[in-house]
Amino acid sequence: MKRKKNTRRAFSLLELTLVLLLIGILGSVAAVSMFGRAERAKAQATRISLGVIGSSINTYILENNVTPAGIQTLVTEGYIQSGKTKDAWGRDFIYRATPDGPNEYELISLGKNPDDNLDDINYHTMNE
Repeated sequence: MKRKKNTRRAFSLLELTLVLLLIGILGSVAAVSMFGRAERAKAQATRISLGVIGSSINTYILENNVTPAGIQTLVTEGYIQSGKTKDAWGRDFIYRATPDGPNEYELISLGKNPDDNLDDINYHTMNE
């Protein structure tokens, strides 16, 4: 019985090109998907940090009957740790005492893009 001689020993250039193209497309889709998840995770981490700082401000107000002068006051008096005063994008939270407003203070993160207010995260409205 004779065996057929296999003359094909390698992939053609077209086959290799198609495989590399498919790998590139799948890699691009995965990268875009992971980037979106990273931004959502940063926003969620920022909401959690805002919640901790907001609770600390509320505790400070209850114990001292006055709004703190700034977030640094909370750090100095031991209400929060010094490394917890920035959002997930590395920017300081914005804090303003507003005794005449509907809340006694504003606590805001500028979000991913500090140049617009479309992605700002406000402590008082973040759970609405």
